[in-house]
Amino acid sequence: MSLLDWFKDKIKHPSRKYIYQPLDPVQVDVPSPITALEAGKHYFRLWLTEMYLKNDVEWFQEWYPAVHSVISFQFGSQRVEIPHIAGSLNIQDFKANNLQNVVHLNHPMTTLMPFNGGLVEVAAGLLAMKGDNYLNSFIKVMGDFSSLLVVPQLSAALQIAAPVANGIQTLLGGGADGRLELGLNQTFSGAGGGGSNDLKSGYLTVIGAEKTKDNEKGKINLSKLWVVNDSLRYGNSKTDNQPLTGHTYMLFRIESRVDRDDWSSLSNISAPFGKALEALGSSEMEKAESFLRTAIVVALQSSDLTQADRTRVVKAIKEAFDQAKKDIGLAAIKTEDLSLDKVMLKAIDVDSALAEPKPSLEEMFAG
Repeated sequence: MSLLDWFKDKIKHPSRKYIYQPLDPVQVDVPSPITALEAGKHYFRLWLTEMYLKNDVEWFQEWYPAVHSVISFQFGSQRVEIPHIAGSLNIQDFKANNLQNVVHLNHPMTTLMPFNGGLVEVAAGLLAMKGDNYLNSFIKVMGDFSSLLVVPQLSAALQIAAPVANGIQTLLGGGADGRLELGLNQTFSGAGGGGSNDLKSGYLTVIGAEKTKDNEKGKINLSKLWVVNDSLRYGNSKTDNQPLTGHTYMLFRIESRVDRDDWSSLSNISAPFGKALEALGSSEMEKAESFLRTAIVVALQSSDLTQADRTRVVKAIKEAFDQAKKDIGLAAIKTEDLSLDKVMLKAIDVDSALAEPKPSLEEMFAG
């Protein structure tokens, strides 16, 4: 059984009832339009925004919390499962003496990932693991390894996804007494699928309680949930509410964007591009062309980029290189002014890139 299947099975057979609820933008203090992600155009990332642990378990004495997620999606030419786990030793302020307070985490469960269409399956939740400090330490070790997958250049770290998943399965199936306190499992599709499961930006919450349409004690009226300053609150309005307490809950957020802000972190593209400019500045033309070709080939084939950004990157770096070649003094003086971050500020917009045919190597090096 894969790690994703294990979590799905646990979520189908919970030990207690809980609520899974996407939150409407009108329930958020700074409402922003919900974006339905389009294949080839958008990136997405999963955040654990906030968590509150009801103190009805001997947390950090016999039981240790661990936040997990597994996301399955199309990455380049393959379908991958990206696991993540984090315990109290991986997350700041996630401590025993903080349980009576809402823990503001904004903890990234994934890196920024291109949406390539097809189905995106998300399984996430809060595990309670029974054991001693050695167990807590093992959770930290697995959390440290899984954090290596939360990097801009996911393709370079993808080889550790399977060992991390195997380690988490060892943790869960190695005789440790564990249970799922809260969990969510949802399969999303691209925009226009006709259902309510389009992959969209926004907040999702999982609450260890039953729902009600009135004010029944001990249950949650979904219309009274609000998000204020990335915190889940409960009350009559966005201005008349209190922090939600008395129930263990997790608040997630799906981030979507069309523009990256971490271009220079994509070293397999930025490094050869930078070397191409350095060689150009030293009048080593053959060497410069070779490095440029490497950067373009990598960008055209990069699984870390959306279809739109593959076009945008290759056109932007080619135009910057050609301009520097015309004015050789520019490249000779300050190649840092032509960093990939700065070059992409002048790139064509995403919609224009999608409207154009995919660039070819022949086109990029014609003449």
